[in-house]
Amino acid sequence: MKKGKLIVMGAVLAIILLAGAYRLWPRSFKSIAGGETGELAEASCFLTVNSFESGMSFYELKTGDPALVGGLLDILESCRYQGDFRNLIPGGPDSLGSGRNYDGRHLEIELRFAGREEPFSLHLVDRDSGLCGYGIVHPTNGGTFAELAEYVQEHGVPWTAGLNTFTSAVRSGIREGYMLRKIHI
Repeated sequence: MKKGKLIVMGAVLAIILLAGAYRLWPRSFKSIAGGETGELAEASCFLTVNSFESGMSFYELKTGDPALVGGLLDILESCRYQGDFRNLIPGGPDSLGSGRNYDGRHLEIELRFAGREEPFSLHLVDRDSGLCGYGIVHPTNGGTFAELAEYVQEHGVPWTAGLNTFTSAVRSGIREGYMLRKIHI
């Protein structure tokens, strides 16, 4: 009986150690992107910046230009990514909230690689966590998120078309009175 308890305790300890090793093992960008990435055909990035002083700002970078796409890929590949314990839960995580390092920005990146049908999507909520097809990942380089955000702001365009259209539709609807019942403002 005592030998059986030792075996069970040893198995539990081994599982805990393996889970810890899994969490701490950094992975390359190619690993979280689903293997060999090949040539990047197109990149689409959308950055939202929330601030108390200036409200919300949006930036979009959508390009097939090899120089811009290569710069984005260089930033992503310069960092390693750690998995999260929540990835071990059956079914895996399907959402991600902002953590203690949330600074009002979040970034959505979609990359289309030549020869691959499915695009790779990465949603970065703050400086230390993101969500992709691999699950929840934590960039090991704390500056990666800031670099990506600055890259999108520098090379992208401010996005206001959809927001202005929605805002003007809401304003005209409020003036006419019928939108108040539908939107419940």
